[in-house]
Amino acid sequence: MGLSRVIFIVLLVVVFTSSVTLGAASPQSEAVTYAQQISRQLSAQEWLGPIAAIALSPFFGLACLSGIATYGPDWLQQKSAFLSADSPMNNPILFWVMTSLTVLTSLPRFTKISKPISLLAEKLESYSAIVILVIMKFAASAASSSQEPHSVEVVLNAGILSLSNDIMFSLAAAVNLIVINTVKLALEFLVWLIPIPFVDSVLEVLNKTLCAGLAALYAYSPTLASILNLLLFIVCALLFLKVTRYLRYIKTLYIWPTIRAAMGVDESKETVFPGFAVTKWKGIPARSELKLVRQGIDKVTVSYSSWLVTHAMGVATVRKEEPGLLADRLVLGIGAEELVVDVRKGTVCRERQIQSEGEIMTT
Repeated sequence: MGLSRVIFIVLLVVVFTSSVTLGAASPQSEAVTYAQQISRQLSAQEWLGPIAAIALSPFFGLACLSGIATYGPDWLQQKSAFLSADSPMNNPILFWVMTSLTVLTSLPRFTKISKPISLLAEKLESYSAIVILVIMKFAASAASSSQEPHSVEVVLNAGILSLSNDIMFSLAAAVNLIVINTVKLALEFLVWLIPIPFVDSVLEVLNKTLCAGLAALYAYSPTLASILNLLLFIVCALLFLKVTRYLRYIKTLYIWPTIRAAMGVDESKETVFPGFAVTKWKGIPARSELKLVRQGIDKVTVSYSSWLVTHAMGVATVRKEEPGLLADRLVLGIGAEELVVDVRKGTVCRERQIQSEGEIMTT
């Protein structure tokens, strides 16, 4: 496991768990401080517990939680303040809107032909769920503050920044949801590649069943749901960077070129185009995206962008070209070393063909 992945996972876990261990900064008695810590821990459990269900199916997860808060029995609503009668989740409009969106986004997943459309809209669905949750969190906090005008605001001091609990919970929930949802999206795409039609339908039914089960577990015990969510988050965080690279590889080389070709867009004459390392090279993980800039027919400039820095790898010579069915492969020489990259179909090879035709016409 690379150092960047270790740092990334540590940061994610810190962001996810720090909201549970915020310390008070006001000069109060030990009893009051301890009570506030317990209150914040319960708030974290109630806030982060349902994220796993929402991450698996954002609209359906919200529909399940809103349905429990709106139409569920009183004894079940009393298990969590997030599902209580005073919660923003107790809203029939929210329930029916989320249910309608669930139907609209789930039906395309049952067929191989229409499923790519729903997969492309998955991120929009996730971000919509994040926005809804953040709005509800601040709305609930505002309502709580109005009912307790003399309550003391607890602030987390982090270096030169001060973040309130609401912002910290919102950030943890957003990171948690995106990480789990990204890994789930990669699994759905792999299943879509299996040439058996009913597999997609089975996966969608299992996904919705698991989502409903996690929502029910949260309604029964927010603590157990939070523990399960944390375990699922850690597992997905271990896979997140690799999954993200492969998803970008597939979208850049296969999906978007197909869509642009259908729209009549010609990418063969672009001077700047992406390439993906086939194997690990100089510390760069496999399937990492590289920026290639044409410098004539046989030369390209190679650069790689990490977190905040762009690294210039130098000018490479195109030593070999291997046309493929869906993408081309180039063997680049940088000094005495070779770098093998996958590029979009016809990018560099098409440019060589154009120049060869021009030379023939000139002679």
